[in-house]
Amino acid sequence: MNDQLGANNFLSLYSDLGVVVGPNGVPLHERCIHCQECWTGAKHRFPSGPDSHISYPWIGPEYLRSRLLVLGINMNSHGGLNAINKLVLSAQGQILNGKKKLFPDKKTGYRGGIMHHRVGCYSAIYLQSKGIIQSEATKGMPTKKCISESFNYISFTNQIKCSPDDEKRKKPSKQRSKPTQEMWINCNKYILKKELSILLPKCVFIIGNSDNSEYFKNQILDSGYKHTQRSGAVTYQKGSIDNRDIDIFVFPHPASKGGNKLTIGDDLRRLVS
Repeated sequence: MNDQLGANNFLSLYSDLGVVVGPNGVPLHERCIHCQECWTGAKHRFPSGPDSHISYPWIGPEYLRSRLLVLGINMNSHGGLNAINKLVLSAQGQILNGKKKLFPDKKTGYRGGIMHHRVGCYSAIYLQSKGIIQSEATKGMPTKKCISESFNYISFTNQIKCSPDDEKRKKPSKQRSKPTQEMWINCNKYILKKELSILLPKCVFIIGNSDNSEYFKNQILDSGYKHTQRSGAVTYQKGSIDNRDIDIFVFPHPASKGGNKLTIGDDLRRLVS
């Protein structure tokens, strides 16, 4: 975590919000002030142990050079104060070794996902357009070295802080650890917006172009999107947070239909060129 935006800032924030006690995480479904509202109808899906705790954002050591923040959905039945940081560090190593589909789980049958790989791809393309990193690739995917190193220049966190347990679902769902509607509303407005006041991003990548983008617009931005431009599967928009202008790029989630197409990187290149 970047020393200038270190864990102490977030620990203080989370303490004020009541989602940590001392240096330790606590079950969000018990301690968050919106827990009753968010978990109505989903109490059979309570996660257990650290999986029920909030996670610090990943803040790369060179984040302040780009102030690029990437937003996922949630931790997919995972959690713990340092969980995101551990996942990103592991992803960097796996990507550098040539892997694209990461974090398979034999216990649950999950075959792994390309989320972190694609986050690194899109980030590398953006960072290259800003002259922050150099890459030989001018189309398609950046090199695995650039993809891995791009995480050093970005911050990464999730819009939803809770991760409902899939194994306890009454009905199967195509989306892992699917949040409730109330989680989308309250996590964005109650926690994420306060995290953004520390991170102060200049650019935000939203990974997911349905609930993700709409709740960000309605719960985070001052007055919705001010400008929209589209290239293929990627949408560029402008907005403001507390009167600070930011650029926003919305991508299909890699797990969605068509969300893993290699052409998405070139769609982004056309928008940032």
